[in-house]
Amino acid sequence: MVRILCLLHVIAPTFAPALGDTTTTDQSETASETPSTPVSDFPARLQTPRANRGEKKHQFVPKTVIKSEFCIPCGRRTKFGKMYLRCQDCRIVTHPECRDCCPLPCNPTAVGTPIKNTEITLADFAPATSPKIPALVIYCIREIEQRSLHQVGLYRVSGQERMVKELKEKLIRGKTLPPLNKVDDINVITGVLKDFLRNLPEPLLTFNLNKAFIKAAEIQDDGNSLAMLYQTISELPQPNRDTLACLMIHLQK
Repeated sequence: MVRILCLLHVIAPTFAPALGDTTTTDQSETASETPSTPVSDFPARLQTPRANRGEKKHQFVPKTVIKSEFCIPCGRRTKFGKMYLRCQDCRIVTHPECRDCCPLPCNPTAVGTPIKNTEITLADFAPATSPKIPALVIYCIREIEQRSLHQVGLYRVSGQERMVKELKEKLIRGKTLPPLNKVDDINVITGVLKDFLRNLPEPLLTFNLNKAFIKAAEIQDDGNSLAMLYQTISELPQPNRDTLACLMIHLQK
């Protein structure tokens, strides 16, 4: 922990001001939603050309997103309250702008499987501009630091599970951010932050770099250990690196 803190104060000195900036809340209201990316921006391998004549076509029905699902052509989530299309025969889901890239022919016996379902990462919850930290993380940390840094048992005592799950759902899928100062039990807010990080499909330190972090921590010589930690942290995707820095500075406080 001490080694990582030393490194993060060097590579991420701007994150503490971000937490204290009163404008961050307004900016973060849309940060937890995955930005809509045009189909043309995706790699060619994810795009399916229109099928030849004679193939069975999809029978799309417009729906309003209540529970977020994955668009088959682009692999990104549908957004709460937005319109999406579902084929009434094979049940495939798509954004309206992605409909022409849906695979054909329509097969009523096949249920659509999201291409990138297993590839959801922290970046899908982060804004497009720096610092690339999910709104949920910034919002929870700010509230915790404003009122509970000296509370005994912080992050150790668990909040009520039902309240944690309800608040997390509102923070991720709600149209507006709920006022955390109305949440009486601070352990519910710490529980949301822990649950969010714990249930990421890919962990904060990523599967790819996990062994490198473990190896760096096991090096006995401090200089070599720090050097390897520095190198490994620098190889993290920017959303992971920014979020890790934010969390470490918060935990130090």
